[in-house]
Amino acid sequence: MGICASRKKQLVEVDLTSIPRSPIAKSIILDSINHTDIHKYYDFGRVVGHGHFGTVREGTRKSDPAFVVAVKTIPKDKIMGEVTILRRELELLQLLDHPNIIKFYETYEDDRAFHLVLELCRGGDLFDFVISQGQCSEAVAAALMAKMFAAVHYMHSIHICHRDLKPENFLFETKDSRSEIKIIDFGLANKFGDDESNMHTIVGSPYYVAPEVLKGNYHHECDIWSMGVILYVLLAGFPPFQGDNAHDVFQEISNCKYTMDMDEFKEASAEVKDLISRLLVLEPEQRPSIPEILQHRWFTLYNTHSSRAVPLGVLASLKKFKAPSKLQQESMKILIRFLKTEEIEELRVNAIQSAFQAIDVDHTGFITIAGLETALHSLGLRLAEEELRSEM
Repeated sequence: MGICASRKKQLVEVDLTSIPRSPIAKSIILDSINHTDIHKYYDFGRVVGHGHFGTVREGTRKSDPAFVVAVKTIPKDKIMGEVTILRRELELLQLLDHPNIIKFYETYEDDRAFHLVLELCRGGDLFDFVISQGQCSEAVAAALMAKMFAAVHYMHSIHICHRDLKPENFLFETKDSRSEIKIIDFGLANKFGDDESNMHTIVGSPYYVAPEVLKGNYHHECDIWSMGVILYVLLAGFPPFQGDNAHDVFQEISNCKYTMDMDEFKEASAEVKDLISRLLVLEPEQRPSIPEILQHRWFTLYNTHSSRAVPLGVLASLKKFKAPSKLQQESMKILIRFLKTEEIEELRVNAIQSAFQAIDVDHTGFITIAGLETALHSLGLRLAEEELRSEM
């Protein structure tokens, strides 16, 4: 999926040395798993990326050569005794259905591995996009962040916390400048309940992890913090919290110690600086909700920022930050306590991507009566609000 192995080392690596090994279960009890050889249905192509536990390759359906996918292959010997991890990722992927979230198609299992068939994105990640464009205006950044926030809001609304949001986990469908952006990699995602009970497993990636996660007591607001870090990186070319090693970075994060008093932010608008300062707040309950974020003045005015390009030096910083570093290659020493996954109800919303986007004019991740009525009117169709409500 456009992420090289050296960069993927930036991911948190699970320390399984203290977890008892047990024989792998013969199968994961999920209706979606096809217990036949995937090679009967797909031809495998080049390697396009690496996930937490396996390799991602292009796959072409033999019965329909036009249907090209990404196949994430997870060897069973790499998840010995930890089938719960894969079960959780599969359950969450089946639940998600949003234009800005990677699509999950099906799963195959053979004697040696599990194969997840996913939507293929060829446009590279968020870092690649900014660098390839040559410059990134605040208008572009705002348009992207609006879609990204809408997708995160959708996840939160169905009680899913990603827990590993970062530029590498946002991919573009194609290299076209108008390409759609997608959230990927739900290996660390978790389902949270209706109540206010918190999550406790310490997971994430060094630069983007929220301070409350480091304390082992947090809720879905940790994703909002990570989005704030991503916005900062887009504009500055480097993260707000830095250090020579993971410990130093975590110290900076825990103290919420960062600055925008630098050349990279010299031309940045007051609105975007204000938004970043609201997102990167130590206390999670003081961060704005995503609906409040999307109503922030920066998003309402971003189309006026088209002439305000991010300084060219930022691109050099992005390229440097994108390259492998000692910190990126360092595995965080963490204790993983996998909680039993709750029963997930079946929820599939059949929506064509382009139609969804036309109706979801406010980028909330949901279709409203008003949005649907507007879309129908634009097509020359007239349907009373009462009729729409009766159909929804």
